[in-house]
Amino acid sequence: MNLQELPSAAKDIRNEIKAMIPESSSSKSSNFQEEVTQDEAGNKTYKGVVFDEKMARLQEQMGINKKCERHLVYFSKATRLDTSETEGYLIPLSDNVKIAPLSDNAKTGPGGELQGGPYINVRGGYYIHVSNKAILSSGAAILLVVSEG
Repeated sequence: MNLQELPSAAKDIRNEIKAMIPESSSSKSSNFQEEVTQDEAGNKTYKGVVFDEKMARLQEQMGINKKCERHLVYFSKATRLDTSETEGYLIPLSDNVKIAPLSDNAKTGPGGELQGGPYINVRGGYYIHVSNKAILSSGAAILLVVSEG
C-alpha cells in the first residue's frame, strides 16, 4: 500500500465531496440531498446522482480508466476492508484515516483507534491503492473506488 498525492483537479473534487457530509465537513451539517443509509453499527453509505457525477470526474482526474464501483462511506467503528479479489483506491475525507494490512499486528484500542503494528496515516489530498485485506480506523469518512469484477 503506497501513499500517493492526488492531482490538483482531483483534490478540488475531493473537497467538494468532503463538504457534502457532516462526518467530513467543517460545518458538521449535511447538504447531501440524496440517499443515505445507516446500518445497526452506525456506518453510513451515501449514494446519488450528484455524488456519482463528482466521483466520475474524480476518477477521470486520477487516471483510473477502468469500470469501477464508487462508494462514499462513513465507518463509525474500526472496519475490515477486503479487496483481495479486486483492487481499489481509498481517498480519505476525514482527518487521520489510518489503514493497516490485516497480516500485520494491527490492533484497535478504545474507540476503534488503530494501535500497534505498522499502519499508514492517509492524509487529505492523498490516496492509497489497496489490493488486500486491511483494517480501517474508526471515524473514517472515505471514498472507495474498486474495480468491478
